[in-house]
Amino acid sequence: AAGKEVTVMQHIGNKQMGRTFTFDRVFGPPATQEDVYQYAVAPIVKEVLDGFNCTIFAYGQTGTGKTFTMEGDISRDGSAPGP
Repeated sequence: AAGKEVTVMQHIGNKQMGRTFTFDRVFGPPATQEDVYQYAVAPIVKEVLDGFNCTIFAYGQTGTGKTFTMEGDISRDGSAPGP
């Protein structure tokens, strides 16, 4: 299935330039960590468990939760928090 596209137009000097970006899905403000995980990560985790090498790359503005999304709430000693 082909992704969706958005074209951003920008005026630079006397020229109008456009850049087209392709994406599969956009998560809006109401999206939860669980929503992102189930759509983008869970299928890759299954592939890792099936023996494939996989990479998950998180890209975005500083302070938007990339590390939390990838690692969760990890204590300073590296262990997961208790119940």
